[in-house]
Amino acid sequence: MKVIRENGARSCLEDIWKYVTAVAYSDTQRFSCLITVSTKTARYKKETPNTVLVWGGISSCHPNASLCRVTGKFQVQRSKSVMKCVADLNGKISILEWPKSFGDLMPLDTIWLKMSNEFTKAGVTTNTEEGLWKEVSFMWQKVCHVEYVHKLILQIPLKLKKVIDCHGSKYVD
Repeated sequence: MKVIRENGARSCLEDIWKYVTAVAYSDTQRFSCLITVSTKTARYKKETPNTVLVWGGISSCHPNASLCRVTGKFQVQRSKSVMKCVADLNGKISILEWPKSFGDLMPLDTIWLKMSNEFTKAGVTTNTEEGLWKEVSFMWQKVCHVEYVHKLILQIPLKLKKVIDCHGSKYVD
């Protein structure tokens, strides 16, 4: 795994402009409202009571970050509507490979972690899915300001260099 990460980081750095210029990132996260608001790791397996699945999108060239609530029990990135959109945009956009082992480098994973930490710090609690959706939406707006999103995207080359310096090991910011 370490060799794959190190080689992947080297490969990404060769074409780093693709990952920081005119780029958009999207990801999903499941939030739970059992006792306190937190993130869940089992994202797609089934409908999970007392949770809300959200899709987030950030871009280096668009000032507004997007967040929407997802219903269903499928992987959003592999849904028919997303696959159709990608097919319709064929030739107009490039889909970049983002290795699974690079989750710690993904800008949206940093956002999800920051949101979870903010929920914990503020002691946010809710006992309904609608209340959870409101709390997640509020926190998204609080965390995802333009400067922060741009900073995360611009940190990608530095994080890739850290992976190489650590010979593929995960690191802690």
